[in-house]
Amino acid sequence: MDDLTFLYVLIVVGAVVILGILAAVIVFKVIPMAKADKKARAEVNAGLQAAAAGQLDTAIEHFREAIRLLPDCARAYSGLGSALGYKGDLEGALVACREAVRLDPEDANAFYNLGVSLYHKGDKPAAIKAYREAVRLQSDYAAALFNLGTVLLETGDFAAAILALQEAAWLRPDQLDYRNQLSLALSGQHRSGGN
Repeated sequence: MDDLTFLYVLIVVGAVVILGILAAVIVFKVIPMAKADKKARAEVNAGLQAAAAGQLDTAIEHFREAIRLLPDCARAYSGLGSALGYKGDLEGALVACREAVRLDPEDANAFYNLGVSLYHKGDKPAAIKAYREAVRLQSDYAAALFNLGTVLLETGDFAAAILALQEAAWLRPDQLDYRNQLSLALSGQHRSGGN
């Protein structure tokens, strides 16, 4: 066998080995990850449905299973944080929400849930920051605008509260709470002399 033939055989064998390794990675790593991803998404959806039905313990179980299957699933952490917050576990909620934001810093809902947790922990400045980020990421996020306006109202920043609440009420005219909160902000601004 001459040198050129040997080199050709070596290249072909090397290519076959590389293709075998790639096939093994796909079979043993990528396909199970895809299955885990699909199962994790199903768990997140089941968690969201359970939470909407008020079944918080079931929701928490689904979100935790999704995280077990896919540890970098931001939606699972966000849902877990929300459910834990509703259950009164504010520390657990904050940990989960912060992890959701770390995993997906472009997820407006993760910032919204973080804002809710921070607000309930009594950290209004941090809650305002989280709600503002949620609105920056999704400008038509009416619930984030409403919560932002509410916290701003509580801090006495009537002008900023009015802007946020007007936008929320405009986006969701069916929400009576939004209009009522806007009325409180306008009344508070009037009583304070126009802040």
